[in-house]
Amino acid sequence: MPIYSRAFKVPSLQEKWFELEVEGDIIDMVRIRFPPGPAALLKVAIFYGNEQLFPVEEGTFFLGDNEIIEWSEYYPLPEHPTRLRIKAVNEDDTYDHSFYLVLNTKYRQELAEERLAKRIAALIRPLFSFFRTFSRGGGRG
Repeated sequence: MPIYSRAFKVPSLQEKWFELEVEGDIIDMVRIRFPPGPAALLKVAIFYGNEQLFPVEEGTFFLGDNEIIEWSEYYPLPEHPTRLRIKAVNEDDTYDHSFYLVLNTKYRQELAEERLAKRIAALIRPLFSFFRTFSRGGGRG
């Protein structure tokens, strides 16, 4: 389960493209942190090649001020490794601004193991309830 964490800085009144090479079969989680300061003047979008991945609507951006935008995802990665491109636009005419990106990927094997573990837990949970009831004397007639 590779986890990638990067800090990016964008000079005032500039558009910058950054690259992030990731391994894995799917993107599982994405978190973008905008620290205090940009007042929604720093915009961020994530691409694979020329295809905008996040936000989904082409030409739109994440933006914020002192907030975290985070979500669970299931985006299959098309190649190994996959080179993602991050577009950042700083519309502030005075200050440079930064944002932080955390991205989690998983391999298909990990997904299969998680599904199996959840199924086993679902089967075992009723047994624990049953034993808990009897250990408290609930089974005595």
